[in-house]
Amino acid sequence: MYGTSATGPQTGVSTPRSSSSLRPLVLTHGSLEYSFLVPTALHFHASQLKETFTATLPASTDELAQDDEPSSVPELVARYLGFIAQEVDEGEDDAQGSYDEVLKLVLN
Repeated sequence: MYGTSATGPQTGVSTPRSSSSLRPLVLTHGSLEYSFLVPTALHFHASQLKETFTATLPASTDELAQDDEPSSVPELVARYLGFIAQEVDEGEDDAQGSYDEVLKLVLN
């Protein structure tokens, strides 16, 4: 019968979609680094947000000494979270609410 096999994994209707797998998104600034596991379906949007966010940060210094520079991993993550919330609040999100979904992911 077509689609059945006595050996090997079955594919078709019950095969998980790739959007359910998780991909790392690494947020960095100088020596600070934090990784999020992001579903494949949201990874593109989360990456866009990350790139836009990192462009708003000042150049990193060795001592993270500038006043407007994040000085710890929690501060870096909090600023990223605030940036995403601002984008959603200002209506920069797409029709599917992708940025809002990324925001929910970062909050959890």
